[in-house]
Amino acid sequence: MKNLKSIEIVFENTESITFPASEIEDIYIQGITSIKFFSSYRKEIFERYRAETILLRIKQEANNKKYSSSLKNYGEVDMPFERIMRFNDICSVSLNYTQNKTETYDIVFYSEENQKQKSVIEDNGNIFIKMSSQSNK
Repeated sequence: MKNLKSIEIVFENTESITFPASEIEDIYIQGITSIKFFSSYRKEIFERYRAETILLRIKQEANNKKYSSSLKNYGEVDMPFERIMRFNDICSVSLNYTQNKTETYDIVFYSEENQKQKSVIEDNGNIFIKMSSQSNK
């Protein structure tokens, strides 16, 4: 069994937000395909995953500037949920485990925004995000 330490959400422009596991309500990943590649620089084989669908619910308490350090919007720092809601451009979600292992799940889309990503703030203040990969053009 793997103990989750944090989740990192990476956006199309390389911004990212990392939330501790305590701020995650639930996560569901479906349609996983394994991808392995070799890094000549590090002389290692890496494994990443491609997901057809990721469903993620983050607790309202996570909408806090302490998680916003890399989220710059014209010099101002965005709140995490504001950034997620502004653009539909989440391209990967990494699960970081306490055993220093990371699993990265890519969401594939072919423009600056993913037409198959939807985010909603629920009545209780949590954010629910549905991300789906787009098929080849």
